[in-house]
Formats: sequence, structure tokens, C-alpha cells
Amino acid sequence: MVQFHDLQILLDANNRFELTQSVEGLAIDELERVCDRVLASDPLEPLAFRLGPIIEHARELQAPDD
Repeated sequence: MVQFHDLQILLDANNRFELTQSVEGLAIDELERVCDRVLASDPLEPLAFRLGPIIEHARELQAPDD
């Protein structure tokens, strides 16, 4: 079962991204762990799916340039 606290973290991150259209300020490591935990409980949870590409984008921005 998905924990309410985890859903709140996902909702807060989604709202922040929607308002700013930026990944800056998001706790990407924590967000990734929460998404993984939520998807393990509910593979069809829409917020976790929605945040997946945002997390990927943030990881790309964090990667050092070659």
C-alpha cells in the first residue's frame, strides 16, 4: 500500500515543477527513492509515472559535461 507521506512528497514535487518548470530545488535523490517505493507498491500510480521523466531530466542536468 502506498504511504500518504510518499504521495505528499510526489505531489509537492510535481506542484513545484508545474509552477517553476524547473528541476532546481528538487531533492532528486529522495524523489527517486520515493518514486521507486511508490511504484513498487502501485505500478500504475500516475504521479510517480509523471515524475519519472522529470527525474531523468534532472539527472541529465547533473551529469558532468564531457
